[in-house]
Amino acid sequence: MIDYSDKRVFEDASTYPVISFLKKKERENYKVTTGGFDEVSKQIIEAKFDSKKLDVLEDYILGFLLNDKLKITEKIINQSENLENVGKINATSTASEADAYSKLINENGQGYKLINTGTIDPYCTTWGVSELTDKGRKILKPFLPNDSDNISENRHNLYSSPKIIISKIGLRCEAFYDDKGEYSSINTNCIHSFSDNYLPEYI
Repeated sequence: MIDYSDKRVFEDASTYPVISFLKKKERENYKVTTGGFDEVSKQIIEAKFDSKKLDVLEDYILGFLLNDKLKITEKIINQSENLENVGKINATSTASEADAYSKLINENGQGYKLINTGTIDPYCTTWGVSELTDKGRKILKPFLPNDSDNISENRHNLYSSPKIIISKIGLRCEAFYDDKGEYSSINTNCIHSFSDNYLPEYI
């Protein structure tokens, strides 16, 4: 697996490509080679891991092997609590909802503040500082009306509740705690309805 996610592959598109090469063989233990492309030497800097490392996460998720701090990552995974024990995890919108919300976005200062992956940084949102881009339109302070019948009751309940909103794409976790239930969000995930055993600020 060769990681090109930190390279600007296309001039006009943000992509995070990882190239995978697979070889069909019948054996239980094998080596997994991971690496990244070094711009200076024009070489692949690679590392090899025993295939048993694929058992660390459920469903044989491969991506974490690209981590250059694998030892500490494994340690954290083995000592961590699953997020499903912390609260409920949901997407903040479906693709069709995001399309429908596009017509509702306003800048009149009323409703839920609207954010997306591009306006979330680690521990904070850049709403009002960085523009949200929606279908080519750039909006600095977008709102979604909190009295609209086009937004389902379930979404109204979610948006008005405390939640941790998590960006979907990033080289590191970008999320922030909406403790007052001020934000609606499109194309992101969130943790809400927290268990009494965990402080959302700590999560």
